[in-house]
Amino acid sequence: MAKSDNFLFVTLNSFSATGGIEKVCQSLSMVLHKYALSHEMNMRMVSMYDTTEQMKKNKYLPSAHCKGFSGKRLSFAISTFRFGINARFLILSHLNLLPIAWLVKLFSPKTKIILLAHGIEIWLIPPGIKKRMFGMVDKMVCVSRYTAQKAMSVFNIPEHKISVINNALDPFLEIGNEALKVPELKKKYGINQKDYVLFTLTRLDSRERYKGYDHVIKAMYSLKDSYPHLKYVIGGSSDAVELDFVKSLIQKFNLTNNVVITGFIDESELAAHFLMSDLFIMPSNQEGFGISFIEAMYFGLPVIGGNADGSVDAIANGELGTLVTPGDIESIKQSIITAINQKGKNIPDHDKLIHLFGFETYQKKWENLLIQM
Repeated sequence: MAKSDNFLFVTLNSFSATGGIEKVCQSLSMVLHKYALSHEMNMRMVSMYDTTEQMKKNKYLPSAHCKGFSGKRLSFAISTFRFGINARFLILSHLNLLPIAWLVKLFSPKTKIILLAHGIEIWLIPPGIKKRMFGMVDKMVCVSRYTAQKAMSVFNIPEHKISVINNALDPFLEIGNEALKVPELKKKYGINQKDYVLFTLTRLDSRERYKGYDHVIKAMYSLKDSYPHLKYVIGGSSDAVELDFVKSLIQKFNLTNNVVITGFIDESELAAHFLMSDLFIMPSNQEGFGISFIEAMYFGLPVIGGNADGSVDAIANGELGTLVTPGDIESIKQSIITAINQKGKNIPDHDKLIHLFGFETYQKKWENLLIQM
């Protein structure tokens, strides 16, 4: 098959881990497979850490088009190189894959290199070989305007090499009977019928303390007397250092009965957690996009996000939710009060949400990009 008929999507993890980047990879794999079918091209997806079995069980593209290498880096690199030098497009899900792309470009200058830029992994990259490799990237696809601006300012990447394609809702996302799980979930977390539940879904990482959950906890302290039925649920995996930090804040502000740390939430339980909640809040200041915002809105939750990062794109410049200044405790507090007072009246515009972040919109944007390259 000719080079013009091939393209390769290279990932680190797609189906063996949960997180924003993995969700992007899943949706994009489906987009690329559909594009390949409609243009009579040969599309292949490889993953360094997924197993072949995990790849085969996925529901986004046929198993014949994907392969996992179970962490076997040498085999992964060799296979990627062999297919890559015969590909028209080589699409990278993460900057850590740049060395392989650099080698492909060295032997096949005509192969178009497309790099996905999600957020903090781009602008916190340490000086070194990866930074020098950015020059051989033909197009950097950023998940938000914020990520694009940071990439251009940090690496002096010319604007014509940048495209912004916001993340999308999972094409298989649905509400179904998930509401049936809510009573048991509330019982598990000690949430009563009268409680107003705030929810944050994020990884608690001591190296990435920018999500704003600590500021929400501080706002909770000044709200608990006036709003005794206010509960805050923080969901997501954590490292030991950050977990201790969050727990110390909870104890410091005497919020043991008001804040729940769930730990890791399985993908199958996420919908029920959204449906259990009354408000999604994450006033971050370095979020690349924030796919949890659009998921929360899909389940009917009003959202509060930061006005200084990719959250602005996810909340459509404030049209779909509320934007606050990160770190401004009073602003966060007042936004929570407003949300409580408007309960039932501040549901996000579902039609607008789907128009901006639905899978079909995402698919069309990627198709336009690939056609133009």
